[in-house]
Amino acid sequence: MVCIVLICGNNKEKQILKLALEQRGIKVLLAEPVYKNYLTIIQYLPDLVLLELPRQAHEQLHFCGLIKGHKKTKSIPIIGYGIRLSEIEKRSLSQLGICTYLQRPLKFSALVNVIDQFLKASNKKIEKDPKPNSKQNDLNKLLCSDIPGTQKIEIMSDHVSSLMAFPFTVARVLHLTQDDRTGAAHLAKAITADPVIATHILKLSNSVFFASSSRRITSIKDSIVRIGFNETKKIVMSMTVINLLDKNRKSFGFSRIAFWNHSLSVAVISEALARQISNINTEEAFLAGLLHDFGIIIYDEFFPDIFDTVLQKTVNEGSSFIQCEKTEMGITHNDLIAALFPKWKLPQPVTDVIVMQDKIQDIKPESLSKNDSKFAFCVGLSNLLAKSLITGKECDEYIYAVSKEHFLKAGIRAGITNQFIEHVTNQIVSFKRMLKLDEEEQTKLHASGHQIGIVNFKRDMFIAPSIYLSKHGWGVEIVSPTQNTAELDNKFDCLILWGGDTVSVQDIDTYSKIIGHGSEDTRYYFSPLLVVTSNTNDFTESEQLAVMNENFDLRIFILTLEKLISKKDDRKPDVK
Repeated sequence: MVCIVLICGNNKEKQILKLALEQRGIKVLLAEPVYKNYLTIIQYLPDLVLLELPRQAHEQLHFCGLIKGHKKTKSIPIIGYGIRLSEIEKRSLSQLGICTYLQRPLKFSALVNVIDQFLKASNKKIEKDPKPNSKQNDLNKLLCSDIPGTQKIEIMSDHVSSLMAFPFTVARVLHLTQDDRTGAAHLAKAITADPVIATHILKLSNSVFFASSSRRITSIKDSIVRIGFNETKKIVMSMTVINLLDKNRKSFGFSRIAFWNHSLSVAVISEALARQISNINTEEAFLAGLLHDFGIIIYDEFFPDIFDTVLQKTVNEGSSFIQCEKTEMGITHNDLIAALFPKWKLPQPVTDVIVMQDKIQDIKPESLSKNDSKFAFCVGLSNLLAKSLITGKECDEYIYAVSKEHFLKAGIRAGITNQFIEHVTNQIVSFKRMLKLDEEEQTKLHASGHQIGIVNFKRDMFIAPSIYLSKHGWGVEIVSPTQNTAELDNKFDCLILWGGDTVSVQDIDTYSKIIGHGSEDTRYYFSPLLVVTSNTNDFTESEQLAVMNENFDLRIFILTLEKLISKKDDRKPDVK
C-alpha cells in the first residue's frame, strides 16, 4: 500500500483530502510541521509528503529542511500546494526541497496524477486494500472501551491459538538445558525433527565461523560439538522463533527485521547480565530477552488495525507503546502473552518475567533479593540498553531512569561499563551474522559532532541518553556535580542536568553561566541547559532552558537538544 503524510492546517480540507485519498487505496497519516511530528516521517518513511503552504510558511519550510537534511528521508518527494505563486517563488520552493507545487483551487485529479508520476518513478502503484471480512470487523471492536479487558484477552488469545502454534522445538531445547544428563546426542535428536533448522546448523558448522581444514561435518551431532552445545541451543531457539512468521514488513511504520534485530540484541544482553546476577538461568534469560516483546509481532500479524492505531498514537505523542495500548484498549500485548504462553507450554518463569519486564520502574530496590524480581530487572534493563545501542528497533525508543540502588541490590556493582558494552556489541554482531539476520541501516538523527556534558546529579550507574548520543556520533562527557564549573567553560554545546528530583533552581543558576563550546571572546554565549527531572513543574523553560521528564522517547530527547543548540545565537550576551 502507498503511504502519504498529509500536513494541512485547514481541518475541513484535511479530512476531505484524507477521505478522498483513502478511497483510492492510499494510507494517509496526518501530521503537523513541528519537531515532534518529524518522528512520523522517521517511523513510517512514507512514499510522499503532501504539504499545505500558507502565506506564512516558516514552520512548514523548516520542516521540509528537516526531511531533506536527513539521509534516510531526503529522497522522499514533497508535494506542496497553496496560494498562487510566481515562477520565481516556485523555483525558490524547489531549492528548499518542494518537488512540485500545485496552486489553489486544488484539483484532486491533478493531485492524483502528480502522485502517480512520483510512484511510477519508484516502481510503485496505488493498490486498493481488500475489504475487511466480518471476522476482522469483530476484532476491531476490541478498541471499544465497553468490552472488559479480560474478555478482550480471551477473544484475542482464542483467535491467535486457532491460527498458529508455537514451535515445540523451543520448549524441547530449553528442557534439555535444565537436565544435566543431556548432551549433544539428545540435542541432535531435537534438531533433526526440524529439517530447516537442521540444514542451517550443518551449513553453519561448515561456514567460515567454525570451518576446519581437517574435515567437513556431515552430522548434526558433530555440528553441535564444533559449534558448541550452548551456542547451538541459542541458535536453534532464535531461528525457530524468528522463522515462525514472515520477516517481511506487514504494517506501515514497523519493520519485522528491525524488530528481530532488537529482540536478538535484548536476548544477548539478557544472557550477559544474567551471568552477573545470581540465581538466573542464562538460557531462560536468553529466551525471555528474545521473546520480551513477542506480543507486538502477534499484533502485527493478527490484529493489524489495532496495531496501526496504537503505533500512530505512540509516534504522534512520543509516548511508550505500552502506555498507548493501555489508553486505547485497557490491556497490553504482554497481557496477551500471559494468556498465550501457558497454552503453548512455555516455561512459566519466562512468561512471568515478560509480563513484569516493562514495569521494572515499579520494582523497589529492596525487592531485588527475590529471584523473579531480579529476572525481570535483568530483561527490562537489557531492553533499555538495546534501545540505547540502536541495535534494531521496535515501536518506540522510550526509556526511563534506573537508580544506582537498583544496580547495587541486583549485584551489578560496576554498572554498565564500556567493557560490557563492547562485549555485548561484539556478541550481537556475531550472532546476527550466524543467523543471517539481515541488517537494516539504523536511523541516526542529526549526527553533528556536538559536544554534550551530562551533569550526573543522581550519580546513576547507567544513563541511557549518554550511550544513545555516542552511538549517534555526538561527543559525550559525564560530569560530576562536584567538579569546578569554571573547568567546563568552552567545552560543551549543551549541558544536561541529569537530576531526577535532586536538581534545584540554585543549580540552574550555577550552570547557566557556563560559556559555550567554541565561543570567541567577543561573541561568547552561554551553553543551553536541558534539565531531566521528575519534578518538571519546578522549572520554567526559556530560550536557554528546556525541561524534560526522566521518562521519554530518545528521539524526542535528541530533537530537543538540536532545537536548543540551534538557538544559541539568540543567547549571545552583549560584551562591554
